[in-house]
Amino acid sequence: MPLDLSPAALAQYTHAAAQADPPSPPPPAHEALWPYLALFGGQGADLATTAAALRNPNAHELNPLGTAGMTAAKLGVLTMLTWLMHHEHETGHDTAAKVIGTIGGLAGAVPATWNLAQMQGAK
Repeated sequence: MPLDLSPAALAQYTHAAAQADPPSPPPPAHEALWPYLALFGGQGADLATTAAALRNPNAHELNPLGTAGMTAAKLGVLTMLTWLMHHEHETGHDTAAKVIGTIGGLAGAVPATWNLAQMQGAK
């Protein structure tokens, strides 16, 4: 059967193609809350224990920025990591967002634990 390229056949094909529903995109995945909790929990613990160690004259704190500088730097990094996690989720990289939150939380929890140990030894 030969290909029919008459104007009537083309109009029929065009009309059929225009009426076909385009496939709908899949709904966006729900953004997990726990990576944000891990990030904020670990970084918040580090911020609190570092500030407490800086106020304790017997504790040895390795932070050269002081309380104000440390707070500004910590909030800047926390803001950047939060934006990066949300961006990775929006672009479909949910695993990367979870890894960023987990590593960011651990990067705060480990120094917080160290700070607590230093303050316990400084009593």
